[in-house]
Amino acid sequence: MTHQEQERIERAGKLSVVANREFLSENRELLVSFDRVALQQSMLATIRLNYSEVIRTADPDISFYLQLQEKAFLNLYDRGAITPIASITPLGDEAIVAMRKRTGIGVEALPIPEPTLTPAQELESTVRSDWKNLPSKQIRQKINNDRAYRECFERISADFDSQVTKHTVIPGV
Repeated sequence: MTHQEQERIERAGKLSVVANREFLSENRELLVSFDRVALQQSMLATIRLNYSEVIRTADPDISFYLQLQEKAFLNLYDRGAITPIASITPLGDEAIVAMRKRTGIGVEALPIPEPTLTPAQELESTVRSDWKNLPSKQIRQKINNDRAYRECFERISADFDSQVTKHTVIPGV
């Protein structure tokens, strides 16, 4: 073994220790739900079995080693090879979701977040709801008191289903 290879191995060892500390620190709320010794042994075995060639050829890097640990944890967890000995807390669940997003493992199982509405979309939703639920007197008050509301109402009023009246904007009035 050359001096350069030996230095690389030493550097890799030091960086993997730092990555392990970071993994334990970042996920402490999650990891307390598992048997520490069993988890360590399982993760180490998984990393040795599945990633030894990648480790041998990759440049030593903390984020690389951290990602290997996250992948090992998620693969073990998803297969049921490691099971919690205590219920996972909401912060622990958040750690799993964050790992899934970083690694791409199991992201298809994550719930799709509700889209957030822009202020314009919220106003349009309010106008549509008001049209269905409020008396015309209250709608007129809102139109007279709020310019943005009036402009939104005028823009979308043609879409309103009404068999009695239809809102028509008369220019200059």
